[in-house]
Amino acid sequence: MSEEELDTVEQLQRVGIGLVLGGLAFGGLSFGVDAVVSGIVLLVAGIIVWWGEYRRELTVGIGVGIGMAGLVVLIDVGTDTGFSGLRMAGFIVALGVADYVLAPAYGKIQDAGERASGR
Repeated sequence: MSEEELDTVEQLQRVGIGLVLGGLAFGGLSFGVDAVVSGIVLLVAGIIVWWGEYRRELTVGIGVGIGMAGLVVLIDVGTDTGFSGLRMAGFIVALGVADYVLAPAYGKIQDAGERASGR
């Protein structure tokens, strides 16, 4: 990564954006495609987006979020948690929104911890 890296808050917010995008994509895919295929498509799409982001030295957040959405779907399929397609999509979107909204609070807590430890 370059010296102009995004701070932790921005990266966490980008992961939230990726989760929202992944959840919305899974919601759309759940109408016509099996959940296993949707999960694999999201995981592969997340890796491709991550690779593109990393090559341009921007951030790794959005691709990681999309890939995590695919991973959550695959875990759900493997463990049979009982979530239907749209419920799972809503859950992933809610995780993304929570991540985006809570990222500044995490940044403040991290800054306070670094100041307290004397870094």
